[in-house]
Amino acid sequence: MNSPFKFQRILFSVFLLLLSVKQTVFCQIQKNQQYIQGGIITLGNDTLKGVIEKKSEVDMQFRISFTVEAEKKSIYKPRQIKGYYLIEKEDTIFFESFEYWKSCQFINKHFFVKKMSAGKISLYLYKEEGFNFTAFGKTTYYYYFLKKDNNWIKSKPITAYNFKNKLKLYLKDCDPILLEINNPNLFIDDLPALFKNYNRLCLN
Repeated sequence: MNSPFKFQRILFSVFLLLLSVKQTVFCQIQKNQQYIQGGIITLGNDTLKGVIEKKSEVDMQFRISFTVEAEKKSIYKPRQIKGYYLIEKEDTIFFESFEYWKSCQFINKHFFVKKMSAGKISLYLYKEEGFNFTAFGKTTYYYYFLKKDNNWIKSKPITAYNFKNKLKLYLKDCDPILLEINNPNLFIDDLPALFKNYNRLCLN
């Protein structure tokens, strides 16, 4: 009479053990420095939370490894999801799937771009590694893209060579920002702060 109940208790104990092992493995993944908390946004606009394998930003522009609760990790490319996010301390960093409209500008046409500033005009960053013949060594090139009213501005990317002319074109409706653009000490690295000021000062 007691054997069925004993069998059920054994099955329940095994279930609890497996659940404990699963949670332990997932916690170990989270503690591993190679992984970071985050999530993905599916093509159906669902948000899935989990952990993402941390690699260089350049590598993570083309594919990410995502795991939910210690399940088998899945590889996602820009065409397969709308984007992903990473949680670093108190900051949440967003990356959106992006398809460049010109086929010959970059080696890869589809990639994830990092959101640097959000607002009526949002700023996104794409990095590409290359060779600098002037310095005779490897270098990283920065390309910025803009989204206005949730639509991509289809123009050549903003670079270190053209950024002031581009900024005067897109931000010409804001006199305080034009003064900043004309400042000779403004460099391409200052663009995130500049767009934050634009969205704060000039859109009220």
